[in-house]
Amino acid sequence: MKAVVVHGPGDIRCENLPTPSPGPGEALVAVKAAGICSSDVPRALGGAAYFYPIVMGHELAGEVEEVGTEVNGAHIGERVSVAPLLPCWQCEWCQRGRYSLCDDYDYLG
Repeated sequence: MKAVVVHGPGDIRCENLPTPSPGPGEALVAVKAAGICSSDVPRALGGAAYFYPIVMGHELAGEVEEVGTEVNGAHIGERVSVAPLLPCWQCEWCQRGRYSLCDDYDYLG
């Protein structure tokens, strides 16, 4: 798959990466459109990423291409948008169902 990968501040490359296989509770989405938002700029140019390398374009939409064995509710060929934050599921906010306010989130990319 093609991806825009930031290896460090200002070191931005278009690369061919191996296509991942989805885990049991995951779906593989063929990206049809991706946006670059204001949080991407400091990560790509200013060294504000939590880690490198990082794949740009965490705001995306596409089609489900493959689903894991434990996935319910997503079907191959279905058009989807992706919420890029990965909540911890443990903090007070996650326990309240307010995942976007998670104290210890990770993110796609």
